[in-house]
Amino acid sequence: MRAVQQMPEHGLRIIPSILRLALSMKKEQKGSVLTWMQSANIKDALQRDMIEVLCLGAMNEPMNTANAASFANVLQQAFANHKTARLGWFTASLSKSLIEPLAKYCQQLGVHIHTSSRVQGLQSNQQNWTLITRAGSQTYDNVILATPPSIRNKLLHIKQNIETRAITNVHLWFDKKITLSSPFIGGIGTYGQWFFDISHQFHEKYENSQHLSHLCAVISADTSNKTHEEKVSTILQELQKITGRTHLKPIHQRIITVQAATHLVRPAQTPFVLPKHIIDACEQPIPGELPATIESAIMRGEHAILQLNSKASLL
Repeated sequence: MRAVQQMPEHGLRIIPSILRLALSMKKEQKGSVLTWMQSANIKDALQRDMIEVLCLGAMNEPMNTANAASFANVLQQAFANHKTARLGWFTASLSKSLIEPLAKYCQQLGVHIHTSSRVQGLQSNQQNWTLITRAGSQTYDNVILATPPSIRNKLLHIKQNIETRAITNVHLWFDKKITLSSPFIGGIGTYGQWFFDISHQFHEKYENSQHLSHLCAVISADTSNKTHEEKVSTILQELQKITGRTHLKPIHQRIITVQAATHLVRPAQTPFVLPKHIIDACEQPIPGELPATIESAIMRGEHAILQLNSKASLL
């Protein structure tokens, strides 16, 4: 909030809007984020320079379609809760900092992990389920589905309309020391919403040719028809303004676009009954629930385990 207050067109004049926003967060919100901001009489400059940026980052869609109830939950978790309002980042790749430690812990518990085993089908024989893969099949008493909902629906023949949005990451490597003022910064009115100094985050020191400077720009809700070359060119122009370095020329670049990166918060659809011994842990948030985050994935996993334990206690 203080950083926004120091920006042009803000200052003390945005304090009433911030107070109205804080008060309205305590009320049940319905409709879109834009409708909420208009009903709370939030200044356009504050919407543009803070709300829209946070909305794109958290919800992966603009204010006019993003769900207000879920976004209010995001703001409460991020700003109004001392327990959850923490800023941090991984200092290594997700595989090293998150996946590998979890896999090691699971193995210590006797859990067998099968990788590169895409499930192609499910077959039930009343008492258990058989997972069919290219490599063969495995039979289990219970199955927790923690897949995208589209995969769940395909496996179980469920008909639903699922809305998703893409996220594009533009990775750039430089043979010169190129740094950002912070490990990551947000952009306003830019094509890239978030700019990450990966080398800084991973504590990598630039030492001539031994290390490369690695920057990454994240484009939320990427619906543009730009070519790869146009995307890189646009991001480089924005990085030149951010770093004050002209004629930035990466020696390597990579663009990663995940078309169904997030499943949007939408009202609950016609309910369906899951088959016996199937537990749903898919990402399909409804109004008020957190959008796609690591935290929400953990909560879905915990809820699935509670359901599994409940089933076991009834046997």
